[in-house]
Amino acid sequence: MENQKETEQLGTFSGYIRRPTPTAFGMTAQIFGENGDDADTILALSLSKYQDLEVFVNIYMVKDEAGRIMKKDDAYPLISSFNGFVRRSLPKKDGMIAQFFAPNGDSADSVSELSKSGYQDCLVFVDVRHQIQKKEKYIDLQNYKSIDDVYANKMTKKEKDAILESQKQYKKINEILEISDFLLKIEVVSSIGQPNDFQDWLDKTQPCSFMMTQGQNCKLNCSHHQVTGLFSKFNFIPLCDEHKKDFTEQHFQENDIYYDMKHRLLLKKWVLLKLKERFSYDGQSEPQPQKVLQWAIEKKIEKYLPEKYRKLAI
Repeated sequence: MENQKETEQLGTFSGYIRRPTPTAFGMTAQIFGENGDDADTILALSLSKYQDLEVFVNIYMVKDEAGRIMKKDDAYPLISSFNGFVRRSLPKKDGMIAQFFAPNGDSADSVSELSKSGYQDCLVFVDVRHQIQKKEKYIDLQNYKSIDDVYANKMTKKEKDAILESQKQYKKINEILEISDFLLKIEVVSSIGQPNDFQDWLDKTQPCSFMMTQGQNCKLNCSHHQVTGLFSKFNFIPLCDEHKKDFTEQHFQENDIYYDMKHRLLLKKWVLLKLKERFSYDGQSEPQPQKVLQWAIEKKIEKYLPEKYRKLAI
């Protein structure tokens, strides 16, 4: 095994191959990393101490352009491996481009392989180490683990574009739910969560709902407060300690329309959030209508779904 210093890993990142640029003396590999950790790692390689540093670079294909995982027999394809030199990275609006110069010979030939059309827009993993004479097997195993742990679930541009397009469609369909009374049906609310779930959400995320002078909002920390006059077993609103003292029966009766509306808006917001958590690809985006419909059928509450929604969700 090589000396630890000789094989020290300088950095790893994921990105997308850009066609290498040729010179009379060799080839320059270019890999684009998106804003975030990947771009930050590439930016770090722009530090003066790394310029013209001789490095050993391994590039593995993680996913093809369509987003298919390329792992086979517990290994990811190594599409290029070469000794080269760090060059200044190039800034882009949505990320950074890492550059590594490979001199003529085997290294430049390996970089030339990255010119293949089949590699463009594929998600790759880049391992940058101090220059070595011979690559040991443990390096591949170390990199396979890094890919599995961090990068295998990362989406390609094509996957992101497909999700973005589907999100637009889901949003239009879900707007039908938002203007219907489906989200407020007690059978639906009870199927998506329990009162203590609603209470916990109010306590952690919602501001005080006390009715104040127009244009004013209470900014004090609050907790859930049960209101007998509100419908269902989810009859809670968030109130701070100060306003709980002022929330008398008379105050509620005088402002019951406001509190009923406020409660319904909060409940609807919470139910929609729970649908996103269960039925969106990341737990935060638009819920997938087909999955919502299937869930409603399983819970025997599909009759409450608007007819138009059911037709579009199939």
